[in-house]
Amino acid sequence: MDNFGQFVSTTRNFVKRDLKVRYSQSILGPIWVVLHPLLLSIVTAIIFSLAFKTKVSDVPYYIFVLIGYLNWGFFNQSVRESTGVLIANRNLVVNANFPLESLVVSKQLSRLVDWFMGLGIVILWLSLSGFKLHWFLFAYLFVVFFQLLFQLGLSLVSAALNVYYRDTFYAIEVALNLWFYLTPIIYPLTIVPEKFRWLIALNPIARVIILSRQIILEKYIDVGSLVNLTITAMICLLIGIFTFRKLKLKFADVI
Repeated sequence: MDNFGQFVSTTRNFVKRDLKVRYSQSILGPIWVVLHPLLLSIVTAIIFSLAFKTKVSDVPYYIFVLIGYLNWGFFNQSVRESTGVLIANRNLVVNANFPLESLVVSKQLSRLVDWFMGLGIVILWLSLSGFKLHWFLFAYLFVVFFQLLFQLGLSLVSAALNVYYRDTFYAIEVALNLWFYLTPIIYPLTIVPEKFRWLIALNPIARVIILSRQIILEKYIDVGSLVNLTITAMICLLIGIFTFRKLKLKFADVI
């Protein structure tokens, strides 16, 4: 119980540190959390609506994209930052007297704070666009919870491997760039040829974004897809915990 209390306390302190460092030298501070996905959505909407004639039936395209960017930004930034967090805090790792997992978890939670702020602008934008808010939106929180578990498991593995193999960080960068295009963020699933949709089906983040749009825009959820996401997230988390705990025994020797 003492170890758990230390884990919670340490994680909370790291989250506070991350948020303070991230916004203390910024004029707009956390407003950037809102502006970033919003501006990306507007630019993407202009390009794809006008240049490529991309359309999404019954839904303003910028809202369709905004929901995708909100989930993707949470995943992308969390995994990138978590992968390098042990190397960035090597002095703490060498002299660790706290659970090292808290460094990775804190990155996830600090970005979760950003996600909540981004969710606020999505809800506001939906209201201004004429969408009626509904209680089913609470189901969205469950989807994001399992997204958090999935990316935490992935981040525990990548952070641990990065201590031993520094190329891991660059490999993750490349993988995330490719992952973006394999995820229906700026395009609807309907434009993907049937023979390639199996790639989307294997992509947990694609499942997260599709489920999120179903809940927010259609007041509907594919239960089978949610169960699949839940199982995938739990398996990934268990693999991440096992891998991290096994590899961290020699962190101080190799970092």
